[in-house]
Amino acid sequence: MTFCAEFRLDGQPPTTALVERMLAASSTPIGGGVRAFVVGPLAVAAAAGPALGPGADVTRTAGGLLAVVDGWSPPVAGLAADPDGAALDPRRASGQLAAAWTRFGAFGLDRLLGDWAALVFEQRTGRLVLARSPRSMRTLVLRPGADRVLVATGLAQLRAAGPAFEVNQTVLAETLLHSPTTEHETLVRGVERVPAGHLVRIEARAGERPSRRAYSSLYALVPPLAAEPVETAAARVRPALWAAVADAARCGSANPGPDLASTQPGPELAASSTGPGRAGAGTGLVAVGLSGGVDSSAVTGIAARLAAAGGLGPDGSARLLPISMVFPGEPHDESRWIDAVEEHTGVPVLRVKPDAYDWDRWRAWTATTGELPPWANLALADAVRAAARREGVTVLLSGEGGDDWFRGGRGHWPDLLRAGRLATLRRQIGPVGGPRGLLAKARTARALAAAAASAHTAGPPSVVPPWIRPQWLRPLYLTDRLAVATAADTAAFASADHRRRWVPAAYRDATPLVDTARTFYASAGIDWRHPLHDRRVIEAALSTPGATMYRRDLTKPVLRAAAGDVLAPVVRDRAGRAHFLHALADAVDGAGGLRALLAGGPLAGAGWVDVDAATSCWDAAVAALRRGQRPPVPEHGLVALWPVVAADTWLAHSGVRL
Repeated sequence: MTFCAEFRLDGQPPTTALVERMLAASSTPIGGGVRAFVVGPLAVAAAAGPALGPGADVTRTAGGLLAVVDGWSPPVAGLAADPDGAALDPRRASGQLAAAWTRFGAFGLDRLLGDWAALVFEQRTGRLVLARSPRSMRTLVLRPGADRVLVATGLAQLRAAGPAFEVNQTVLAETLLHSPTTEHETLVRGVERVPAGHLVRIEARAGERPSRRAYSSLYALVPPLAAEPVETAAARVRPALWAAVADAARCGSANPGPDLASTQPGPELAASSTGPGRAGAGTGLVAVGLSGGVDSSAVTGIAARLAAAGGLGPDGSARLLPISMVFPGEPHDESRWIDAVEEHTGVPVLRVKPDAYDWDRWRAWTATTGELPPWANLALADAVRAAARREGVTVLLSGEGGDDWFRGGRGHWPDLLRAGRLATLRRQIGPVGGPRGLLAKARTARALAAAAASAHTAGPPSVVPPWIRPQWLRPLYLTDRLAVATAADTAAFASADHRRRWVPAAYRDATPLVDTARTFYASAGIDWRHPLHDRRVIEAALSTPGATMYRRDLTKPVLRAAAGDVLAPVVRDRAGRAHFLHALADAVDGAGGLRALLAGGPLAGAGWVDVDAATSCWDAAVAALRRGQRPPVPEHGLVALWPVVAADTWLAHSGVRL
């Protein structure tokens, strides 16, 4: 579903005209069942989205609580009735939210499962609350003003409301430097993001500024130090993993909600003719993006078992459709593992070969959606997206989240050292292996000691790469912002391992990419779902000691054990992974090189970027990649430079003023 809203702070009555115009600009194809209405100082327009039922997911209780949800949430025991007397539909995410909020207030958000972005309005208090589920992949943005607050599930909706967008130069600089310091700020000045796992509260008073805080109790789960057997951890993860896959495939079609005749209705908007018909699992298909890695293979294997047992999809009769990208003859082709999954599950895999990066297409997409253009490696998945559309599928499961929660690492080593658990640390480090090994272990021990001693110090200042002209950065106080963010990150977590599990700095860096990826799929009429980001899976992973998650010779031992025999043996034992840096190089080559892309562009024209320096670093990194080597300066690689290309394209085509 998609929704947008206008919340008046000045006592003036809102109308549906503005929110209808915003909704009409949605990048997500609009289905039927559009609703536009006014409740007190709030005007809302909402419409059905891919796989989320035939109508907008809106619930209004007898007590005057309004709940609007974009997303899905499986039923939770004990949240089926409204204490004020009205029956709520537990199959609807908004019904779950309304019941949880009525009974528990903001604490009720912590009881909901699934992936959702929500609006809650209390007519009695005149309070508006916006929230997103933990690690949600859905977008929820707001534009606060002195007399009103605009709310949307996409930048294109906010842009349609006016006035024209202007770039937030501080966030732009941090994006180019890969060092974002906040999660709520966006590249557009005055537009804020509701962070995942957070809520934003706004009172209907003139000049009121939104207040923001985390609500999820998941942040309080501190991974234990004492190691446990891998199978013990796997036994805790396994039921959560199966339930997450089943619910992600099952949640979909919902009945039309309760009548809103008591509100002021607006004219319904015409249904979009550009997207596929609303289908979800109702088409009889649930798709999985299968790469051949452990994460997506585990999701595919579990879904295959559910389908064989008559438990896939809303009515249990859905058929599984794995869709895989293949690159015949290329070193990053994963056909060997894809073939193994197909043979092991007995489910035919639909194989697709990606096309080259289409610059004209993605420039037009950026102009329409207002989002950064997709990274070239994400754009490869357009072949999967197109195949899903052709098959009439609107629910696509992924393996996203496996790296976040199960990869394992050495982040817990400083905690072991501080706690004096030297025997465990010694076993984790492994055999010394001669004088050179002893020297390496000594260096590791010194690094651990330094990490343990500096756990409460601010991070280092960002390093400005040669292609960024530093005079533009000096007035922005980036070093101070980074120091504050690093100190806040340190204070927010109880241990080094606790911080490593959430990786706040890396997540902030990835947030704009998540927004782009979400819009990438939603604009094609596909609901992209991630069972490994399910709350139950996260809770099980955070309850597992770092010493159990880590193995020197193999990543994700707990996830592999939890998946068990649903994984093909060759996948379960797979040690490496494919890399797709070549996609970045090929995309830029296809446009005539980096100089052709940046010369005369907004960033070069405004003096932000030195095109000569950027081109020199890019060409050196590409040459090293073609030779199978690392860049001469690792910090000057393709991943560091692509944000310059993306931001320049965005500024040139989205209508945002620099």
